[in-house]
Amino acid sequence: MKWVWEFVICSNRFMCVVSDRHKGIKKVFIQDDLGWSEENGECAHRYCSQHVFENFGKHTQDKVASKIFRIMVKKKKTRRLQEGLDSIGRRNPDWLTYLDTCGKYNENDEEEPAKPWKVYQAMDNGARWEIMTSNGSESLNNVFKTSRRFVILIGYLLYYFLRLS
Repeated sequence: MKWVWEFVICSNRFMCVVSDRHKGIKKVFIQDDLGWSEENGECAHRYCSQHVFENFGKHTQDKVASKIFRIMVKKKKTRRLQEGLDSIGRRNPDWLTYLDTCGKYNENDEEEPAKPWKVYQAMDNGARWEIMTSNGSESLNNVFKTSRRFVILIGYLLYYFLRLS
């Protein structure tokens, strides 16, 4: 991320980074020396709604609540977002507590305030610019997951094609 900041962004452009909730990625945004400081207005860090949706679905095991979440997370009006949250809360109030922890740096820290703007488009002040997840990056992630399983096959194919050229 430091190299991306230095060579791509060049410290003079605002950028919104949409990522999963990986601890290594989250750590970048709290280290002031890397240039990715949200407090200084250098960037915005938001969470990919697809990843939060998948985690929420695993947590709740409720397809109806997951579907409500998938719809409401993309809403741009806070009233519509609140309607979705109320609907989920009626199904199970504990799920709202879980959703409050999604935007935190440390989910287990009771002192850290909830950061709903990292999850919900209605609360992020337009930093996301309509992008919730990138099909390109998801496709690339899928290729990497698959390629790890076929290391021997890929090595053989590379060897074969290099011999032909």
